[in-house]
Amino acid sequence: FEDYIDYMGMVFTEVYRVLKNQHYCVITVGDDITLVGERPQEKKTYPLAAHFIILLEEIGFTYVSEYIIDAGRKVLPNRLQKAYYPFVVTPDSGIKHVIVFIKKDNTKLSVHCPVCGTGDVGSWGYTDKGEKKWTCKNRKCSRFGFGVGYVFTEYGAIAYTHKTDKNIIPPEIVEKWSRGVVQIAPQFGNEENRRYLPAEVAEMAMLFYSGVGDVVLDPFSGAGFTILTAIKYNRKYICFERDKHDRQLFYKNLLDIRKNIEKAKSEITEAVKK
Repeated sequence: FEDYIDYMGMVFTEVYRVLKNQHYCVITVGDDITLVGERPQEKKTYPLAAHFIILLEEIGFTYVSEYIIDAGRKVLPNRLQKAYYPFVVTPDSGIKHVIVFIKKDNTKLSVHCPVCGTGDVGSWGYTDKGEKKWTCKNRKCSRFGFGVGYVFTEYGAIAYTHKTDKNIIPPEIVEKWSRGVVQIAPQFGNEENRRYLPAEVAEMAMLFYSGVGDVVLDPFSGAGFTILTAIKYNRKYICFERDKHDRQLFYKNLLDIRKNIEKAKSEITEAVKK
């Protein structure tokens, strides 16, 4: 377990380095069961959400929020082979945590004004939350009419540029993710299948924490749901996956999508001819 946490520390240290300031990091984790002794029965469940919050805050991220997702019913052991169930073997949980962080690096690099776009800005102190404020020196941006420029923060500048119709989130998605526990499509099957990122989580993270044209990074892309969601919502993407089986599964899914598109095109062409 310690080796796993150390490895995750290296990965998210690099994620923090390449992530733009005032941008988000979204992580989905369950409760991990690992061996703590020499015998298979000597296992322990680790609350990964707590460990990741501690780990990422040590790296420099700021904790923002958390969602609880219900990925279906508990995975029950085979009762016929467990004579003393449930006193010896307990079911695996279907609950997962979606944890949201933000990078808040208060650098002194100036930020362009979100209203007029000029880079001629000056420092204007800090907000109550410690975020650096800037003021535009362009008098045409003046709010008050006597030469005081438009005052903004870096986060505010990003939010301002994202306030467009193309970034509107459908009300049903907002309603769904406003619940304390969010029910998603059940992930049945073996552990191999349940470890992939649920499509609903990729959709929420993409819509809530990025805008059209943004670059989405996924260092654990698995079967490629992040890539497909990024394409669907007009995001650019950089994804990594070191597992050969997962990469092959993604390529197969991509080929299936291409075949369905070609089939739909041919059906439309035939319909038009008729």
